[in-house]
Amino acid sequence: MEPKPLLANRLVLAYYLTIAVALGIAILLGAIYGAVVGAALGAAGTDPETIAREVGARVDAIAGDLFQLAMALSLGGLIFWIARRYLPLHRKAIGWTQPTPLAEALELTLWVLAYGLFFTLAAGWLVPLPYLKELANTYRADHLLGWIALAFATTLLGPLVEEWIFRGFLLKSYALARGTRFALAASTLLFGLIHGEPATAIAALGIGYLLGRYLLARGRLKAAFIAHAANNGVSLLGIAFGIPYLGLATETGPALGSLGLLGIVLTLLAFNRRFPVHHRPPERPGPVWSASLVLTVALSILIMALNISGYFFE
Repeated sequence: MEPKPLLANRLVLAYYLTIAVALGIAILLGAIYGAVVGAALGAAGTDPETIAREVGARVDAIAGDLFQLAMALSLGGLIFWIARRYLPLHRKAIGWTQPTPLAEALELTLWVLAYGLFFTLAAGWLVPLPYLKELANTYRADHLLGWIALAFATTLLGPLVEEWIFRGFLLKSYALARGTRFALAASTLLFGLIHGEPATAIAALGIGYLLGRYLLARGRLKAAFIAHAANNGVSLLGIAFGIPYLGLATETGPALGSLGLLGIVLTLLAFNRRFPVHHRPPERPGPVWSASLVLTVALSILIMALNISGYFFE
């Protein structure tokens, strides 16, 4: 069974709302932890003012861990829901059952990593360093359990659900309804917007384009997942350990920055030649706009605007 655009739109919105669900879970876990700590301190005869101060400090100390754990739980739940409800009917249509040669998956991974490297060089020159460092801090945890949850969500759960939704359901259904040109442009733009932060969104635009074009050319969704997971893993290593030019919190000068911009252009041009796409007209024309898509786009633009204003007007 072929996926439909309106189903893809609902899945995109569901993915977007997992962040809100994760935030709610993190707040709940923090409240439970705070209540336990407060009860223990109260039983020990601690005065209320000290209890409030101590509970706040302890909850703040693990807030990052709680959110990363909540994100892993939310993404896992979303994956389980899609796998049970939608994947059995559509796994062949979205390319999930296509045989995936390891050599091709590794080649695609190298293309994506090359783009990521050049983008980091350009971003280190064009984006203010304090902004990059603040952005990198959002991908950090406080303790080992938080780092494990972050790594699991970033390198496995996130890439898996994003490839299913954006390069599987959305790209395929949009191509059937509006043609491959529209599908590639729309899936790339939505993949960028969904990240809700300008620098990350621009990086995601390039990766979304590479993976989307590859899917239109070869149709092997598992290869896109492998490349996506590897890119996220390398980025996380750079952020966690401060490896130069692998993480976002780095600074480059005009020479390396210009090299990054040139590298981005050359990578995209060479990739287009390596994976040519024969653009096809719609096979089953139909609507692609829906309330869920409008809401997703509106929320993405709002959050992106808040991120920008939060940096410049804090």
